[in-house]
Amino acid sequence: NGFYTVTLTNQYGCDSIINVNVVQFPAEAVITASPTDQIDCLQDTVWLSADSSVVSLNAQYRWYDGSGALVGTGSPLAVTVPDTYVLEISTDFGSSTCVDTDTIQILDGTGAPSFTAQAGIIGCDASAAPLTASSPDTLAAFLWTGPMGFQAAVADTLTTLAGDYTLYVTGSNGCTDSMSFTVMQDAGLPGIALQADTISCAQPVAGVAAISGQGGIAYAWTGPAGFSTTDSAFTTPVAGTYQLVASTAGGCADTLAVVVTADTLAPSLSVSPPDTLTCAMPQVSLSANGAAQVAWTGPAGFSAAGDTSTALPGTYVAFAAAANGCTATDTVVVAIDTVAPQVAAIGGTLDCQSQSLTLQGSSATPGVAYAWSGPGGFSASTPTPTASQPGVYTLTVTAPNGCTAQDTALVQLDAALPDLSLQADTITCAQPLAGMVALSATPGVTIAWAGPDGFTHTGHDAGTTTPGWYYATATAPNGCARTDSIEVVADTLAPDATAMA
Repeated sequence: NGFYTVTLTNQYGCDSIINVNVVQFPAEAVITASPTDQIDCLQDTVWLSADSSVVSLNAQYRWYDGSGALVGTGSPLAVTVPDTYVLEISTDFGSSTCVDTDTIQILDGTGAPSFTAQAGIIGCDASAAPLTASSPDTLAAFLWTGPMGFQAAVADTLTTLAGDYTLYVTGSNGCTDSMSFTVMQDAGLPGIALQADTISCAQPVAGVAAISGQGGIAYAWTGPAGFSTTDSAFTTPVAGTYQLVASTAGGCADTLAVVVTADTLAPSLSVSPPDTLTCAMPQVSLSANGAAQVAWTGPAGFSAAGDTSTALPGTYVAFAAAANGCTATDTVVVAIDTVAPQVAAIGGTLDCQSQSLTLQGSSATPGVAYAWSGPGGFSASTPTPTASQPGVYTLTVTAPNGCTAQDTALVQLDAALPDLSLQADTITCAQPLAGMVALSATPGVTIAWAGPDGFTHTGHDAGTTTPGWYYATATAPNGCARTDSIEVVADTLAPDATAMA
């Protein structure tokens, strides 16, 4: 757009000049930023302008920020806040309005410069401490300040003065940041205290540590089996002497040593042999010596602490734990002997001949004790006592293990008298020898006769020529006897005779 001139020339050389104003509709929105498109510590204002070469004379301007808020209506526009800005240009053409827009990003360049820095220590030999700094911003400027007016406008320098230092770093954007340091004078050997645990069964790994309130110490440990580390603290399963060389940043060093001891001694434990479970001892004691605390386990889930007792046979384990976590075990077997002894008892029969008998008690089990009981309060402690009453006798034998067994012996009584009846003939002149007979239904009886004038005879049958009373005694095999008597009568009276001649 702009002013244009048209010159018309006829054949006679006469000119006619026409001036024309060409206006662009709509006006083109083009933003320029000056001096740059960044706000930083060197430049806190940026001027935004509409390009005059493409702007109509009657154009209207509206500036908006990133939130859409109207921030200006003229050109140029001064902005101090990094943001996205929009220019809207509107041009009226008759009853129409033409609009065009342009956008520009104003950058934030106010960030503090990035840098790293450190300060050393003035060494034991009073050597200078290094002050070093660096930044990825190649145009950054450095300034060290410190005691007694110390200044150094370089990134890296040295100082022999202990005290507080400040580093100022100014970036290429003009922004500055700072960091403070304290340069220490190495006062000499590092103050170190060593600590070491004891290796035990409960703690198989010992902790070793070097403790110091002083910073900047370098640690160099060596120990058994080629051990080495540069940590201030470590753990080890190996007992022995560990040596530490501790060095300060200033070069002062000290050598120390600590001994890691091992306490892995198992507790003393001995278990007393238990008795055997028997009928006389249904429980036995379990006891252990040497250990303060003992725990027992055994058959059927058995468990107990300290000295205890049990009624169960089997294997028992005693477990002891010491304060160092070490343990010891011992095993015992509780045996059982509850076998009943063998016993036999034999009685017999009392009769008229044997009014007492010997009971026969016996056992194949060695060492048993005998105890008889029976009728009428009978008691005896020998295997073969004498009994004189009929009845049931009980023999109890007790083995050395306390177990008992019983048997019974029957003592019977046979006191039955034999059966006896007597018969005798009469002495006559015709039969001067009278026969006598003793009859008995009892088997095995013996007959003994006695009579007048010292008469004796043995046997069932007897004869006599002497009248009188005769006695027969029948003795049965059981010794019982029955006596009966019979009279032998004589009939020897001569008849009366009268003779007449």
